[in-house]
Amino acid sequence: MEQHNAENCLYNGRKLLGYRGQKNAKYEIDPDTAPVVQKIYRDYADGIGMQKIIEELNNAGFRSMYGRPFTINSIRGILHNRAYLGEYRYGEVLIPDGMPRIISNELFERVQERLTHNSRGGRPTVYVCEKKPDFWLTGHIFCGYCGSTVSGTSGTGRHGERHHYYMCVNKKRKKKPNGCAKENVRKDVVEGIITDVLYEILNNPLIRIIIGKQVYEFYRRQHGSNDNYQHSLENKIKDAEKAINNIMKAIEAGIFNETTQGRMLELHQQKSMLTDELSAERLREQYSLKEEQVIKYLESFTGNLDDVEVRRRVFDLLINKIILSDDKIVVTFNFSDDRREFDIAEMMQIIKSRERIMDILCNYKGMVYNEETNEKEGLFIDGLMPALDDFFV
Repeated sequence: MEQHNAENCLYNGRKLLGYRGQKNAKYEIDPDTAPVVQKIYRDYADGIGMQKIIEELNNAGFRSMYGRPFTINSIRGILHNRAYLGEYRYGEVLIPDGMPRIISNELFERVQERLTHNSRGGRPTVYVCEKKPDFWLTGHIFCGYCGSTVSGTSGTGRHGERHHYYMCVNKKRKKKPNGCAKENVRKDVVEGIITDVLYEILNNPLIRIIIGKQVYEFYRRQHGSNDNYQHSLENKIKDAEKAINNIMKAIEAGIFNETTQGRMLELHQQKSMLTDELSAERLREQYSLKEEQVIKYLESFTGNLDDVEVRRRVFDLLINKIILSDDKIVVTFNFSDDRREFDIAEMMQIIKSRERIMDILCNYKGMVYNEETNEKEGLFIDGLMPALDDFFV
């Protein structure tokens, strides 16, 4: 029966977001959930990170085909699923155009290209939008030869392809006689190295702790400690209480007039104001920034650097200045005097080797259960050891 259904592209009990099916009938597009699938594809193709897509869908009340909140795995399963191109697959049966199409070939290919760049589980790479290149390092990057700012520029190759670079403004403006001879450096090379640096910082617990301490100390210097102020308030409260006790002794001794009455009222008011101020200071201390909160904040960005806005926020938080030469990049950091120098050729070799390994690992599934397709899938791991050998040479 199942084989008959498969050969005739009939519903076989396999649930897919965007479709609805009935026994002995072909799949139909679900008008309620198909737009959700299209939005997921469009958003990811436009550079929005998976985590951001998940948050927006879940916050809007949308759920997966199984009624659960969306996760990285469910979104990834949707983005890989060729059923949305119209392919009917069940077991060994594969029938093109056996399902109503939801996604165009062009959109599907854009998504697959980005998935390849952002190999899940590996270091995120910078996704370059050819129509609107985002030179997100601008304002923080400077020439290593003349000290001028470096900005983005684009050009068209002999075959019509677009290329994007970072260029020294002195060269760009062709200033004479002080024009800079610095070579242009490819956008993806510079941004790929900086993204790798950010990833390394965020995913190293020890470095996160060090940065957390530095940020917290900077915050304490800026806002000062209120310990001395609290101590001063406590002493003033004690003085007021002592004065009140002295007046009480005088009253008990029979000295009671307008002066003692007025002074008693004044002291009680003073004590009440001081007590309120001390309570406010303790409350501010309780809710002021803590070192562990800074570290937790840094941890929240781990693994999210493929999200454009997240990457920009992390960069602005951590990086002070980038000095770009033809063969090296020097990075200085906020909240510390740390200065790191990277050889461009060596860094690109490391990143490419790492990406090769992650591509192989991400294509190895053994027998993996796919939540959205309700099937087990299997691939191979050929070539892993040569890639590892290259990486650890």
